[in-house]
Amino acid sequence: MKRKLILFALLIMATGLRAQTLVLHHTDGTTTNVELSKNFDQKKGDVNHDGDVGIGDIVAITNIMAGIDTDDEEEAYLTCPDDHHPHWIDLGIGTQWRCCNEGASTPEQYGGCYTFDQAQAYNPPSHEQIKELLDKCPSEWTTQNGVNGRKFTGPNGGTIFFPAAGYSWEGELYDAGSYGDYWSSTIYKSFPDFAYYLNFGSGSAVRDDYSGRNFEHSVRPVR
Repeated sequence: MKRKLILFALLIMATGLRAQTLVLHHTDGTTTNVELSKNFDQKKGDVNHDGDVGIGDIVAITNIMAGIDTDDEEEAYLTCPDDHHPHWIDLGIGTQWRCCNEGASTPEQYGGCYTFDQAQAYNPPSHEQIKELLDKCPSEWTTQNGVNGRKFTGPNGGTIFFPAAGYSWEGELYDAGSYGDYWSSTIYKSFPDFAYYLNFGSGSAVRDDYSGRNFEHSVRPVR
């Protein structure tokens, strides 16, 4: 059933998401109408509102068809209010970021390493959302609870820490403590086997680097 849902979502993407209503036919003979128009952005096909049309939108459509509510009502904060991580952090730039990496239970933990395709299940930021972060939120290389990384400060005073978790290749971790590599949801159009990611070290943070999609990087979810 899951395979059929994904294939149907791909078909909708290919036709420019012209359908406004999905009719789900259940095995008991009943049907359910899923109104998709409320999820559309001005950019046709941008179901998850991340500024791009891509794999993340297929995941969003599949979640809608499966009845999974991904638009939670968790409150957002300027900084973590307690140790019950993760929290949503509001930097005053529109996009809200999780305080922790995917797979981590504190902001300083590295969390998991994921290929590009695996990362899309966790709603990573688009290339444009990473640009928004770098353009609007000054950052500094710092050490937080003994862990190196970069802290970003939003125009509203909100702050978020990204540990320098390095990257993984064939089970080996590289550059941990020196660099951070975080997947976007945006494929590099000139070479579809590559995708954009956020890369930073002690000197700077950049968004225009791209990596092979089979490399394993950190993921920081957004909404």
